[in-house]
Amino acid sequence: MADSPSGFRLLPIESVCANITSGGTPPRNVPSFFEAGTIPWFKTKELEDAPLTDAEEYITEEALAKSSAKLLPANTVLMAMIGATIGKLGILGRPAACNQNSVALIVDEKQADHRYLFYLLLSKRDELISLASGGAQAILNAGVIRRFELPFPPLPRQKAIGELLASIDEKILANKQTSHTLKS
Repeated sequence: MADSPSGFRLLPIESVCANITSGGTPPRNVPSFFEAGTIPWFKTKELEDAPLTDAEEYITEEALAKSSAKLLPANTVLMAMIGATIGKLGILGRPAACNQNSVALIVDEKQADHRYLFYLLLSKRDELISLASGGAQAILNAGVIRRFELPFPPLPRQKAIGELLASIDEKILANKQTSHTLKS
């Protein structure tokens, strides 16, 4: 946890999070857990290094109450921990749930900016993946993620960096949509 001359501190991810947890999958043999669901439920294949709002599947309040699924707050950073999607990221744009193959990083907004953490993890993905274990299917252990150290500047600087990078991503997305529309 040393400070650098520029004010950056090297901190483990767990020190800037209010909670680090994983999701859960409601049993598929209980139709009432999915039918007419209103709570977005994200799988790792939906993590595309971007904000998340609309999921492929939705679950019900009953699924939350009677399964291992958890309701996560908006701005939670999700990271895939296993297989082909390992290291892929998403930020919840609204309260939602995720499956057990993701780690959910609920940022303590008094300690860090969720967007800054998201972009920092994106830039350190290869380094983090190199810490995965397993043979045919790599697994990134939640403990490894908790202890992974990253450089954090003072909070106002984190917010400015996160806001700038998010605005660039929004502009890129808008340009892609415009290009797609023009091609059509």
